[in-house]
Amino acid sequence: MLQTPLDIGIRFIETLWYSFASRIVEKAIEVYNVEPERAELLKQKFLKRGEFQVIVGPSGQSDL
Repeated sequence: MLQTPLDIGIRFIETLWYSFASRIVEKAIEVYNVEPERAELLKQKFLKRGEFQVIVGPSGQSDL
């Protein structure tokens, strides 16, 4: 299936958003000196792929 430039852009933004979220969670784990077992639970809770979605409205404007 061919992807349009819009589809490619949406996937890129979703990946970028996940990357930022991952950095934030990692930094919080470091700052608060979270134990490894607890850190893994936090990552599982807050870093689920596919939960970061960009939705584009009918006018083509992004509804982040």
